[in-house]
This record gives sequence, C-alpha cells and structure tokens, in this order.
Amino acid sequence: MEFSNINTALLGLLSTISTQGRDLTTRGSATKEIGPIQFTLTNPGQRCLILPGRGNNIFASIAETMWVLAGRNDVEFLRHYLPRAGDFSDDGSTWRAGYGPRLRNWHSVDQLDEVRKILTAEPTSRRAVATIYDPAQDFTVSKDIPCNNWLHFTCRDGALNAHIAIRSNDVIWGLSGINAFEWSVLLEMMAYWLNVEVGQLTFSITSEHLYEQHFERAATILQTPVSFDPYNRQVLETLHFATPWEQTQERIEAWFDLEEKVRTGVPCAEEIHDFPDPLLRGFLFMVQVYWAIKTKKDVSEITALMEPLQGTDLGEAATEYASRQVKGFPEYDYHTSLQRGDLPEGLYDTISLLHQVKSLAYGDSWKRRGERIGIMANLARKVDRLENVDLASTDVDETGLDTAIDLLVYGVKYFTYLVDQGEASAPPTVDPTPSPMSDGIAGFNALLSEVLSEPTPGSPLDTGVQAIKSAYQKLEDIVEQRDTTEGKTTALTDLITESVGLVSTLTQVAPQAYQQFMAKVGKDAASTTESEER
Repeated sequence: MEFSNINTALLGLLSTISTQGRDLTTRGSATKEIGPIQFTLTNPGQRCLILPGRGNNIFASIAETMWVLAGRNDVEFLRHYLPRAGDFSDDGSTWRAGYGPRLRNWHSVDQLDEVRKILTAEPTSRRAVATIYDPAQDFTVSKDIPCNNWLHFTCRDGALNAHIAIRSNDVIWGLSGINAFEWSVLLEMMAYWLNVEVGQLTFSITSEHLYEQHFERAATILQTPVSFDPYNRQVLETLHFATPWEQTQERIEAWFDLEEKVRTGVPCAEEIHDFPDPLLRGFLFMVQVYWAIKTKKDVSEITALMEPLQGTDLGEAATEYASRQVKGFPEYDYHTSLQRGDLPEGLYDTISLLHQVKSLAYGDSWKRRGERIGIMANLARKVDRLENVDLASTDVDETGLDTAIDLLVYGVKYFTYLVDQGEASAPPTVDPTPSPMSDGIAGFNALLSEVLSEPTPGSPLDTGVQAIKSAYQKLEDIVEQRDTTEGKTTALTDLITESVGLVSTLTQVAPQAYQQFMAKVGKDAASTTESEER
C-alpha cells in the first residue's frame, strides 16, 4: 500500500482495521488488529497530522522526536509534553528501552553516525542498518519493550529511503502520534548529511492495532471523507533541516537550552529567531506557542507567536490545536480542505465524445444483460483495475486516468438506467426526456454536464481508490440484496462523486496521461467518422 502522508495513511488504515480487523485481547486489553502489513509514505515530509476527531498533539510529537534524537530516555523532560510518559516506565524515571540511547549510544556506538559513514563511503550499500531491539536486554518482563525494532536506510536514484520494522504498533498513539513524525525527521536529517533527496518511508508492521479505548475516537475520525488531506487544501510550506553532521549535536543541545528557557519563562525570543537551522527553529517557535497555550495567554498573544509559522504545516497544526484548546480561538475549518481544483477545460467535451464513439460501436449492449450481470460487472472491472495499476503511469495501454474516466462513464450511464427504472430522479436541471433516458447519448450528456459542474471533493491518489472501493462495495451490497430504496442512488452518487475527484486529481498529477487521453479520443472519433463516410 502507498499513502501520500500520515493523514491519508491513518484514514486508510483505520478504515481497514474497522472493516477487516480481527478481535484480539492481549495483556488484558481488547483490540482490533490487522497484519502483517507493509505500507509506504511517499511524501514523508508531510508529517503534520491534522484530522477532524483525531485530537493530535503536534507539540508532543516534536518534543519526543527531539528527545530521541538527543539520545535521551528521561521521563522528566517528556512528561512536560506527554503527561502519560510515566505510565510506560518501570522505575518512574526513565524509559528502559528508550530509542534515543539505543540509536545514539548502543554499547558506545552512535548508530546514526555509522549509517551516515556507510552511505557516505558506498551510497548503494545495503548495510546501513540501525537496531533498537536488544536480545540481551529485552527478553524480560517490563512496561517498556521496544515496538520499533529495526531501521534500514538505502540510497537509490539520488534519494534516501528508510524502512522501519515494527513488531507491534498502536495506530493512534504509536504510528500517528509519534512514529511517522520521528522517523520522517530522522530520514530528512540523514538525507541532508548525505547530500541526497528525501525518498520514501516504508513501515513493515507485524501487528497494527486499535485499542478499545480508541474505538470511539476512530469512529469519529472515520466520519471524515476518505479523500481528506490538509496538504491538498493549499500550499503548505514544510521547513527543512539544514545542519551539517559535525554541528548537529551542538545544535540539539542548544535547542534544549532554549526549550528550557521558554518553558521556565526566561526571555529568549531573539535567540530563537536567530537559531540557524530552519526546521529546529520552527520547532522552537512551536514550543513558544505550546507554553503560551499551557499558561493560558490570551488569543492575541498566541496568534502573534504563530506569525513566524504562517503558511507552514507546523503553523497549520498549531492553529488546529489551538482551536481545540483555547477559549475564544477561531474554530478551525477542516472542510475547506475538501475542495478540488478546477477540472481542465474540454474535459466534458472529450468524455462526451468518448461516449458517443462507444455508443456508435456498441449501442445499448451495456445494459442488455441487466443490472446485476451487465452493469455492475462493468463497474467492478474498472474498480478492480484501479487497485492494480500505477495510477500516474503513462507507459501502459490503459492509464489510471483512462480507467477512472471509464468508471465515471459507467457510473453516469447506470444513473440514467435507474432513472428509467423509477429508482432515481434526475436532477432538477436535467431533462429526463426523451425516454428512455439511458438510450443514446442525450440523457448521458445532460447528466454528465451536471456531474462535472458540481463542486467535488478532491481525491488524493492513495485514498481516492479506497474511497471508490468503499462506495462500490456499498452499492454492490445493496444490489445483491435487491434493495431498490434510496440507498442505491446514494451509493451510486458517492461512487460517481469519488470518480470525478480521482479524475480531477489525475488530470493534475499526470498531465501527460490527460493529453494522451484527449489525443486517443480524437483519433478514435476521426476513425469512426471516416468509417461512417465509407
């Protein structure tokens, strides 16, 4: 599986857990579990989690990440940002299996330095591994047995990728709360030290699970449209790490000195403003915002502290957090994230021409075998193909865009069929005559024009297909039950809407595929006209 970022990954994984998760009770806790699974974040730098209902604490993610990178495992610091930190400590003072000491001082070995050295000397090496699980220490009874066990870095095609092996992963507090954030930061740092681009972040997880205490929260999150992605609503700048290896430890120590000043009320605004690393400076600005919220500063003071982060994903996450925590702070508008970009000019004309060409070739054979055998089979074939094609590739006979448009065409045609059967009503602006609406091209064109003129949620590639699958499955279940109620129309409308969203995204991220589509339809139309003239 591939997801763009942690937002789309959490939505996709929660959906899978809720529908396919096995019930499992372990160590007295009820869970829903899937696994083993593997998935990749294709844009790991998009690390800020902003989902309605999730209630994420971005400040805790920052604090724990810096704590790990510094090689620390003390509970005292972490408790300032993560009050439950002591719950995972055997002695109340440390995390016995804290990742920091194991990565930065494994029996006197700094594993980050060793990985850096290996890939500097041989960029194609397959030996750049950092280990967290320690057989000498971890076959024991403890509140803290490391869940993340193994990190592997590889340089390919000028980019650094990271592969994380995890034995056990809580999707709420583990994956989305800290793991995706901390390892994406480490990946970015390592890429900078090696002077290569940031690549992909892959997780291999034996048990991905949701605890019973989070069932209600998960249900709330899943009310969010699966196509939601805060990084699609606007251009959000991501601040980047830019500190040479030789200066990293010194700057991390300086970071903690300034963090303590902020936390204890010592003035240091100028020092933070002059901090030399953009990402770490951004984290310090976030620390200022957090303690302003914690000490109940007024809205104007908090807003002023957010100004240096305006337009960044950190600033967006801080704004969302403040909207939940600060009385009088403006309500955060999640819904503006759902608007797609404009569909390209000429899309209606080209799809209409495509349908006309196919209608001349096949007539009304698409509905001849009826709803269950004929119409649903066409939809199923296209939905299945979307799962198995590289959506953005143009080096195939049928691109992902071709398939998405075909699915849209079949969905609109099905709607005209339901109008003829009396199971759906044409929109007020669409004339359902001449009857039957599903014959020929007039009814299809009228409905297609209506569909493409409506504001439609965008569909990121990795979640757009999941949304289509979900809508299709609902539709299939209703059809199999021979239910002719409103539910069928609603499910089909959702399928059409998600198809438009995916088409919209594909025309933007794969413009060559759109050009190929237009050229192909034009060529087929010319060929059909020539045949008729003969």
